[in-house]
Amino acid sequence: MTDKPELDLSDPRAEIDSIDDQLIRLFVERMARTDEIGRRKSAAGVPVFNASREEEILQKVDRLVPEDLREDIRQLYRSLFACSRARQSRNPARLGKQVPGRPSVLVLNGPNLNLLGIREPDLYGKRDYAALEDYLIQTGQDEGLNVTCVQSNSEAYLVERIQNALGIYDAIVINPAAYTHTSVALLDALKAVSLPCVEVHLTDVSAREDFRTVSYVREACLDCFAGFGFEGYRKAFRLLKTYLTKNKKPA
Repeated sequence: MTDKPELDLSDPRAEIDSIDDQLIRLFVERMARTDEIGRRKSAAGVPVFNASREEEILQKVDRLVPEDLREDIRQLYRSLFACSRARQSRNPARLGKQVPGRPSVLVLNGPNLNLLGIREPDLYGKRDYAALEDYLIQTGQDEGLNVTCVQSNSEAYLVERIQNALGIYDAIVINPAAYTHTSVALLDALKAVSLPCVEVHLTDVSAREDFRTVSYVREACLDCFAGFGFEGYRKAFRLLKTYLTKNKKPA
């Protein structure tokens, strides 16, 4: 039996390593541009997701690679799009028009709300999260409030946003989603900052599974609006506006 010659891959692997170095550098540069776009979108009140722009890029890369690589390049770019959207969603909050002298309200939306329109549409509706943000910004303006919208699937990030709200915002509206029923950390953060807060849920959680009747955050909230869909946020805004007016501190 003859021994097989040792396979020497050192040269092509060295070339791949060199290419990877370039790819990593370009990836870092691309994400930096993504962050800048995210900041500009936030300042302009533009949704993160732009389906037509992503499709335009996919069609372009299709033309730049051989046919047998087209599905591969599409998978690569879909991953890049997902990274970009995640960074833009995490970094800047979505801001409504900020009018001096108006009360400022931080709206926190918890896990899986970014999947509105996809997640159980018979239960949560067919409008997506971008539509919810648009509704919140416009409703805030209608009610005479400066509104900032934040969505995160991370409990730690939501806690940090609550902590950082002190001294910046006058009130909080929170839809903790699944963390409603599990998070003592969110409760403790809300109690720590002692800002007036209202809990909101799109669905009537009291009429669903037994575990959804438990809310840890409610102890730190003025009230809860559940089962009114998007309109629950308007009810929360109005309650907070009334509360802030009645409890306005002398200048």
